[in-house]
Amino acid sequence: MVDLLRARAGFETGDGTLTVAGQSFAARVADGVPDAPATPATTAAETLARFGTAQPAADGPRTPWRRSPSTLGACAALPAGALETLRLGDGVAETRSGSATARGTAWHLAFRVLAGRPDLAGRIAAATGLPDAAIAQIAAQARALTAWLADRGYDDLHFELPLQETSADGSETNAILDCLAEGPDGLLIIDHKSGPCPDPEARFAAYQPQLAAYAAMVHRRWPDKKINGLAIHWMSEGTLSLARLPVEVLA
Repeated sequence: MVDLLRARAGFETGDGTLTVAGQSFAARVADGVPDAPATPATTAAETLARFGTAQPAADGPRTPWRRSPSTLGACAALPAGALETLRLGDGVAETRSGSATARGTAWHLAFRVLAGRPDLAGRIAAATGLPDAAIAQIAAQARALTAWLADRGYDDLHFELPLQETSADGSETNAILDCLAEGPDGLLIIDHKSGPCPDPEARFAAYQPQLAAYAAMVHRRWPDKKINGLAIHWMSEGTLSLARLPVEVLA
């Protein structure tokens, strides 16, 4: 860079002056730090680190710092005949837009609006990108499910309900319930799933650890509320699988 300045701008330093393009200016000129020190640097005597010597971490079991209900292990199987599957309406046939995750998010949002704020239905297409046919199918399922819940006394529906708890080992468990239906006789936990469900019993068993974790968290949060059961709403099938069991059996 210095060579370029000298060649193109006539950059030169002198005794108290700096010359650029043939014009001199008063300047304070100081020698820079040489590339190498005149004498080798000396180090202080080696001492121990303030908090001890560095050592590799001990190899042993560790507790997780965060747990997700969807990653928990297996739990007791449902008794035979404990699962009932009901028809709500036509399944949502739209599977072309976005990834499976994005599609599931859009379906969940559409259902929440149509079940809780149907007056805002006109905004769903712009918010989700879903076609009118898919919105109509989700709307039919929302009407059928809310009517079914109302007939059984569940008149207060809590959508996208966040839960968090800290266990004795310090790890945190975070969950968001798609729907917690509340009535005078207790609670019903409903989880929406957008994937196919050709075999409700097998699919319910796969999600049962997650649902049991939800039930346990709700039971600890509201111990005076009875949990009447768990349900999965299979949106692509237009069905609802219901397990009417106490939380002790599901855990």
